[in-house]
Amino acid sequence: MDTRFLESFVVLTESASVAEAARRVRLTPAALTLRINALEDELGYTLISRVGRTVRPTAAGLRLAERARALLKDIRDLHMLGEAGELKGELRLGVATGAVAGVFCDLLPALARRHPGLELSVTKATSSALYALLQEERIDAALM
Repeated sequence: MDTRFLESFVVLTESASVAEAARRVRLTPAALTLRINALEDELGYTLISRVGRTVRPTAAGLRLAERARALLKDIRDLHMLGEAGELKGELRLGVATGAVAGVFCDLLPALARRHPGLELSVTKATSSALYALLQEERIDAALM
């Protein structure tokens, strides 16, 4: 099973539409749909229900999404187990709107220079939204 397919499915369950999910995983909507169909074929059950242009996870899809989030987090953690002192893998940061202009502008370039194997992704939102994302484990850390 390709973990990118699981990641695409999780993003789809968190998105309002296939188009939005496709943008987030940098695929075309058709390619994303093919990934979901392949995942459904491999697992042998339906993951999403389609109604017009909207998609919703089935009960089985919700259970899979929950387990897949934990699995994907574990996989990200494994990627970060580089040599001593070397950070590798993905770090998903959340940043409160007011923090972007301050400390964060100095912190991000320094972090990227010090750990070139670290793949940074940044989500900008309000503090309350970032807190929710932390609880859902959709980001690893937040600057508020």
